[in-house]
Amino acid sequence: MDAAAGVFAEVGFEAATSEGIAKRACTSVGSIYQFFSNKQELLLAVAGRCFERVTELFDRLHAEEALQKSWTQFVDDVVDGFFDLQKNDPGFSALYRSPRIHDLYQQTRSGQYRVFIQRSEHVIAHYGPHLTSQRRTEIARMINQVISGGLVVHAYRGADYPAQTIQETKTLLRRYLEPELG
Repeated sequence: MDAAAGVFAEVGFEAATSEGIAKRACTSVGSIYQFFSNKQELLLAVAGRCFERVTELFDRLHAEEALQKSWTQFVDDVVDGFFDLQKNDPGFSALYRSPRIHDLYQQTRSGQYRVFIQRSEHVIAHYGPHLTSQRRTEIARMINQVISGGLVVHAYRGADYPAQTIQETKTLLRRYLEPELG
């Protein structure tokens, strides 16, 4: 899966070939097909592993000691965590470099997306107990979209603007949340 993730990140899902993945993995195409019936199934396995890594990140970010920080520091940690994941995990990076991969990932992981939103709502309730449940949901969704948008920009222009993209994402979220969380 590491080889597939790397190829998907470099050339995109559409341009990736089974031969290219096999070459990267130092194996034969037949070996790949022993485990995966087609390229899309391999992509889903890579996406599943990404989901596991995002879940691990969420677990770290939502630990009780993490919630002792100020909301601004918490936002910085969340943004840094996702951008670090993108930098260090080719599979996660591939999700944001190819619209087809990202769409497929979103379709197959809609239940998990709801779990992430619910966990984010819990954190928002911690920092903004005065907010209604509906407002917490709206904020959680917006945070998700802002971070996703930042990751897309970073995926395409990250080498040119790595720190700037991360900082701008943090600034945007802080300014959005300031009226809500104080």
